[in-house]
Amino acid sequence: MADKRIIVAAVCFQDDSGRVLTVRKRGTARFILPGGKLRPTEGLASAAVREVREELGLELALVDLAWLGTWTALAANEPDHHVIATVFSALLPGTPRASAEIDEVQWVDPAGHEGLPVAPLLRDFVLPSVA
Repeated sequence: MADKRIIVAAVCFQDDSGRVLTVRKRGTARFILPGGKLRPTEGLASAAVREVREELGLELALVDLAWLGTWTALAANEPDHHVIATVFSALLPGTPRASAEIDEVQWVDPAGHEGLPVAPLLRDFVLPSVA
């Protein structure tokens, strides 16, 4: 099977200790950033705002987002796929709660995440960039 690429948008929230908010989708083992695939006519920032609302019950505005980076990594939950992820940072606008397909919310220390099953995107790009 040929390698496939998926375009996603995600948001990196950090707490006062510098930990990163991650989520684990139902039926999966790896922790990822809140976010997901774009709808057909949706832009990256709009997709990130929508996904945060759906997955965490948090309201963001487009002006709340700051570009953190765009990276390509192995997909965490889809074999033979890579994600092209545009990651934004934002201040946490409230208390996150697992909603929609999210089973678990976990704060991750960027400098000490060994042993926690995190997605390649987080491990290789996001966590080192915010550590």
